[in-house]
Amino acid sequence: MTQFIDTPVLDGRDSSLKRLWDVKTLPCAECAQSWNRILRTKATKHPLQDYAAHTKELIDHGIPRAELDISGVVLLYGEPGTGKTTLAKGFAGEFAKTMGQPTRLFTLHTERVFSELLGQSPKELAKAFEGIRFAAQQSPIVVLVDEIETISYARKKVINTSDPTDLVRFVDQLLKDLDSLQEFNHAVVVGTSNFAQVIDDAFWSRADLALKVPLPDVQTRQAILQARAKTLAPLGLMLSGEELAALAKEADGLSGRTLGKLYPKTRIEKGVAYEDMSMDDVLATIREAHLTKETTNASR
Repeated sequence: MTQFIDTPVLDGRDSSLKRLWDVKTLPCAECAQSWNRILRTKATKHPLQDYAAHTKELIDHGIPRAELDISGVVLLYGEPGTGKTTLAKGFAGEFAKTMGQPTRLFTLHTERVFSELLGQSPKELAKAFEGIRFAAQQSPIVVLVDEIETISYARKKVINTSDPTDLVRFVDQLLKDLDSLQEFNHAVVVGTSNFAQVIDDAFWSRADLALKVPLPDVQTRQAILQARAKTLAPLGLMLSGEELAALAKEADGLSGRTLGKLYPKTRIEKGVAYEDMSMDDVLATIREAHLTKETTNASR
């Protein structure tokens, strides 16, 4: 269940800051489902599990991570629709399981950090992290920042703008806040990004694990299509294993999000009932998705 942060920092007159964060107590069913639902190869999931295990090792042996220059920052990046946010939430659940005690997941509403006057935003961010540090003193925490490029953009790319001062100060403040969490071995920040190329170099240097979440390979594509077909079986969708394999091969280059929508998209746009839907119907939708992607890429 989503709740607001209950800390002295956010009580009383600063109650408006509560809107900056969603908070969940882990482990929870939603995060466990996220981890199981995201169909990814071991090469994608294992580094995240190993990161959690390594964090626990340091804690158990009383080794401050600062002595190893570990920042407690994980970055998941890649094309839109590859499941980064779902994977991040799933990792939060796995982290809590590894810690073996109640853990809190803080999700930052980045769009609410920016005040109407940009000059106030660094102050808002500093206040937001005061509550996080308070929570980290009590128990393990995971801080999730979706689309982190919106608050960690490369300072060297904005330095030539008409008034870059506030932008630079904002990123400076973010880096200070991240560094302030380094003393808490059981505090982890997970950022996701569709545009990693615009993230500030200093943030990259703080990422202990920068994991590119790739487009699904053929085995993953087939697993996604099979799982969605199973979900729609009560509505009459029937595709053989050979047909699913053929569809997965044709869907090379499509994101997991696009794959997950193939059957409903075919049903809605082509007016084909699930019980009448054939492999050729779905193939037509796949080819249209490829054309849409090519047009989008060409316009960038």
